[in-house]
Amino acid sequence: MDPTIQQLLAELDQEKRRRLAAEADARSERTLRGEEQQRREEEQQRREEAERLREEEQQRREEAEVLASSSKSSTLSLFLHACHELLVVIQIVRDPTRTTQGAVTRPTNRRVPSHITLWKTFPEEQMKTWHRLNQHSHFLTKEIFPSLHQLDYVRQRLSPISSEWDLRYFERETVENHVKAIIDRIYENDELKRAFGLRGSITFESHVNLGLSTRADDLNSSDQQMSVEPMIETESSTEKRMSDKNKTKKKMTTTITRGQPDQFCIYRQDDNEPIPALAIEYKAPHKLTQDEIKDGLIQDIRPAKDVIDKDLDTPDFYSKRLVAAVITQLFSYMTAKGVRYGYVCTGEAFIFLRILDDPSSVMCSFCTPSTDVKAINDGSLHLTAVAQVLAFTLRAIVSPPVTQEWHDAVAELDIWPVEYSDILEQTPPIARKKHASPLYRGRRPAKLPPLQMTLRSRCRPHTDIIPRSRTPSPSMSPSPSPLSPSAHRGRIVNAPTDSSSNPDPKSGKKGQSSTDSNANWIDHAAEPKIKSRPYCSQKCLLALRDDGPLDISCPNYLTHLKGRIQPAEFRALIREQLSKDRGPDANCRPLYKKGSCGAAFKIHLFSHGYTLLAKGVERNNSHKLEHENEVYHRLHDIQGNYIPVCLGIVVLDSKYPYYYDEGVYTHMLLLSWAGKPISEFMQLNTSTCVIEMTSQSLQAIHLAGVLHHDVEPRNILWNE
Repeated sequence: MDPTIQQLLAELDQEKRRRLAAEADARSERTLRGEEQQRREEEQQRREEAERLREEEQQRREEAEVLASSSKSSTLSLFLHACHELLVVIQIVRDPTRTTQGAVTRPTNRRVPSHITLWKTFPEEQMKTWHRLNQHSHFLTKEIFPSLHQLDYVRQRLSPISSEWDLRYFERETVENHVKAIIDRIYENDELKRAFGLRGSITFESHVNLGLSTRADDLNSSDQQMSVEPMIETESSTEKRMSDKNKTKKKMTTTITRGQPDQFCIYRQDDNEPIPALAIEYKAPHKLTQDEIKDGLIQDIRPAKDVIDKDLDTPDFYSKRLVAAVITQLFSYMTAKGVRYGYVCTGEAFIFLRILDDPSSVMCSFCTPSTDVKAINDGSLHLTAVAQVLAFTLRAIVSPPVTQEWHDAVAELDIWPVEYSDILEQTPPIARKKHASPLYRGRRPAKLPPLQMTLRSRCRPHTDIIPRSRTPSPSMSPSPSPLSPSAHRGRIVNAPTDSSSNPDPKSGKKGQSSTDSNANWIDHAAEPKIKSRPYCSQKCLLALRDDGPLDISCPNYLTHLKGRIQPAEFRALIREQLSKDRGPDANCRPLYKKGSCGAAFKIHLFSHGYTLLAKGVERNNSHKLEHENEVYHRLHDIQGNYIPVCLGIVVLDSKYPYYYDEGVYTHMLLLSWAGKPISEFMQLNTSTCVIEMTSQSLQAIHLAGVLHHDVEPRNILWNE
């Protein structure tokens, strides 16, 4: 073969081998690159999986932290903020087909104030509470309040408001329970308890429940039995009792409408005295709107001149009349119960009330927490509903109790005789204020020191109101001379006369009295002296009854040395004292214990130093007290040993009865203090002795010819 051809073939073969080698190298490179890409992809997948696992773990940790945070107790500021969020979610049903209908209120035959005045100092007075709390910064930072998780559960249970019953539940869950929780924590803190002068905590209840009802028509025949009855009762006495019952029912017809507010705040002191401190009236927000309240309280109201017997066809008048009626309703309840503080609540708005030492005037302040807090920062927590009610309640529970002079003045107030059942139906729909009020700003008091909670004041403005002169309210002097009741006590108001524009100086107060005893924050109301006075011993009162020698072991022995006294004179002096001694430190006070037909009082005869118990009844139950007195007389020989010493009945001066818990007490049975309920002494080491002594007492009563018809632990007392 030609050498040239051979050389070409060799070169071709060599080129082919090089090409095959290059292709093999390329394939190998591609394989390596593929393997490297696969390794990179697998590594990326591993990194992504690890990142996903880290993110899931982070999410689990964050969820756990959120759950732990929401489940742990809150500080006061966090708690108030969360409580306010509950109010923000309020849902109001305004569709007439889905809401309760009827009038807002029926103020027929209710005590009506002469003046409804704007409470211009309300923001500053509320702020005093927060000033005090800010002085105890450690309390504000403690995690001692319900958790956010608990409040979220409350939120889930809230329903739209279409009636007063819905509103009652809403307020209990969103305001009242939380106010009680805060006051409970304050009471548990010794330093704060002293700062606020607290002697107990509170409960919110739909009744005062200080005892059984005092009204005859609320009792069945068995309830009206005396606790002790003669074993033999003659037919004539039975007929007389039945006749008296019939007369009592007729006497129950009164010119004043009885009733009670929807809710009470009860101050339960350490000594087990449940005292009504605050009255609350609910009004469904579709029946009383924010604008109606705002326009109704644009200025002071004189019901006799501005509302009663007036029939103006203007939206402002309709609002004023609605507001005056609602305030009158609550005012009448408050004066009957002897309560100074109260508020009307619609869920959206609050009307806070305070009755002065002169009860002819009531001061009012209108607040809308959701609007007040919405436009300002977290320093506005004191303007939330819970915070406003908290500060108001703390003031109410330490305010001084009303006096008998105060009740005497209440008895002179006018009566609103207007039938109000169809006011809403008579009001043209276009005249009603149905939309939320615009944002308003009020005067702000001086700034607080820069502590944990920065607080600023906010309430409705009063700058458009021309300041009026103020006449100082006469202070309720402890002098025995009471306010003289008018001869036209409880007169009916008809059309106002020209003289109504110039009210009586005694009752025509404008705004807050400069001498009102509760005008500013009070440390706490001083306990009346009679509360701490010891009761006279059984032997001491037996000596008074029988003209025997004085008991030197009586804690009041030295005061009895002023001179001896006979039972008849003793009762006469008690009667005279009760008619004159009606001021703030009077020598008679209720013990906040009631039975089926009476209430217990503690009385101290100042002139001779005797301190004892009295069972008071209203006039319609006087026959029961007389019968009980007869039973005590029959048990004369065992008094002071097995039963209390009885010193007879005092019939109070008809002009000066004793007012207590809506009752007008006219008769009092004077008794020695018999001790405390046996339930407090029924421990294992004493129960045998208590049972034995109880059996001996009942046997002695039966041997004297009297059968006890109500042998219950509540009616058996133990006196060590």
